[in-house]
Amino acid sequence: MPQEDLDRLFDEANGNLAVGDLDAAAALYRQCVAQDPDFFDAWHALGMSLMLSLIHISEPTRQAEI
Repeated sequence: MPQEDLDRLFDEANGNLAVGDLDAAAALYRQCVAQDPDFFDAWHALGMSLMLSLIHISEPTRQAEI
């Protein structure tokens, strides 16, 4: 995949992350790292999106305890 296309894919993933579509963002970040395993920013963003997904999933449980 040309670098320009990879950059567009990464930008689209960042947009999804910004609006809270964590599953879509993670899927696109996974595509980025599959195309370029040395793409540090994509790995980092993938980890952040997965971490946010875990926080989002546990939030209702935590609020129920309050």
